[in-house]
Amino acid sequence: MKLKSQFVKEYMKVTIPFMFSTLTQPLLSATDTAVIGHLGSIEDIVGITLGSTLINTICWIFGFLRVCTTADSSRAKHSQNKEDVFRAIIMPAFLAFCCGVFILLMNNIILNTYILWINPQTVITERLTDYYRIIVLGIPFVFINYVILGWLMGQRRIRQSLIIQVFGNLLNIILDFIFVMNLNSGVKGVAVATLISQCTSLIIGVLTLKNDIPKFKQYANTFLDKNTLFRYLSMSRDLMFRTICLLIHNNLFVCFSSSFGKDILAANSLIIQCNLLISYLFEGIANGSSTFSGTSYTDDSGKSLKEIIRITTKAYLVIAFISVSALQLVGFRLWTVFTDYQPIYEICISYQWVVLIFPLISGIGLSYYGIFSGLGKTKEIALTTFLGLLGFIICSYVMIQSSGNTGLWIASLLFYAIRSIGLLIYIPKLYLHLKISVNKP
Repeated sequence: MKLKSQFVKEYMKVTIPFMFSTLTQPLLSATDTAVIGHLGSIEDIVGITLGSTLINTICWIFGFLRVCTTADSSRAKHSQNKEDVFRAIIMPAFLAFCCGVFILLMNNIILNTYILWINPQTVITERLTDYYRIIVLGIPFVFINYVILGWLMGQRRIRQSLIIQVFGNLLNIILDFIFVMNLNSGVKGVAVATLISQCTSLIIGVLTLKNDIPKFKQYANTFLDKNTLFRYLSMSRDLMFRTICLLIHNNLFVCFSSSFGKDILAANSLIIQCNLLISYLFEGIANGSSTFSGTSYTDDSGKSLKEIIRITTKAYLVIAFISVSALQLVGFRLWTVFTDYQPIYEICISYQWVVLIFPLISGIGLSYYGIFSGLGKTKEIALTTFLGLLGFIICSYVMIQSSGNTGLWIASLLFYAIRSIGLLIYIPKLYLHLKISVNKP
């Protein structure tokens, strides 16, 4: 019992800071939208929404850089092999740099393809382009920072990872108010604020590693170890496929929303912002769980894995309960934070039920994601997300024709439900993966 109590304390010590740090990330786009939502036109709101969707799409596709680095860093720390510890950051950092340069070279093609696909109005296209062309310059900084954060998380250097994320994100929020509210810079001001915060976050991240850099140089000539590279690329492939499925869902959702008119598109975007805030809380749980599950390879009895699953489930239930209770307490006043435009406000009110159901349906899948990624079981993550995407496409095709925007939201919730159920079904196979018998936790 004492051992379990110590484990719970250690888990909470790691996970709670992760939850607060990950929560600051969606606050950025929520702040961008809220600032423009009160001071800008509906074209500004939709332009920033579409622009942030495109940027988030790019960042989420390469989010495997942080997840894979966290898993490798956690396993390397537990093995106490210094060469593996530093290889866990050198190789991903090199890949992150290459990916960032590739996005910069392809940025015009990406933007033009996106505009051709969603086909927005001319004014909205101008706002979208203004936002994107500035903020895309920070993509290489974001990718490298993913690796730094992932490595620090795996090493359980919580305070340092918190400083990087919280400082950069709070700086972005402050600059939003300065550029938009005081300098009246509009959409471009929001983009510049984000770019500055991205650069600042990377600088802080590099300074955080200043004592480790001499050690990195010592192992730099071994960073292309074939076995490590193969494992990393295998995990990266699965998680990239999972992210592509997730982003196909997100972008199809935006595309379908735009067919209902700009008011519904804007309202759906605000609901998505709220759901993102909730989902990032569960991602904090996933981050904490991944750092512990990555070390359970060495536990032949499986007790460590059982405890991780048990406490992750409890954390999900607590956060889901708090989220739903808070949303019930705030009620319709939630939407006044984002906009004072009456038609959008009224649409958001009519879909309040979506944000109440979302944490209950999506939370378990988002939380268990960390357990699977920490163990390197990424194929299951990719498969369940793909099945969820198929369910969304089929359901949206049927439901939109009969129920319009309500049918679209039902299809989206089904996507998250399939992912959660899929990972629950795969839980027993984790025990087989560790070559232990399945006992009821």
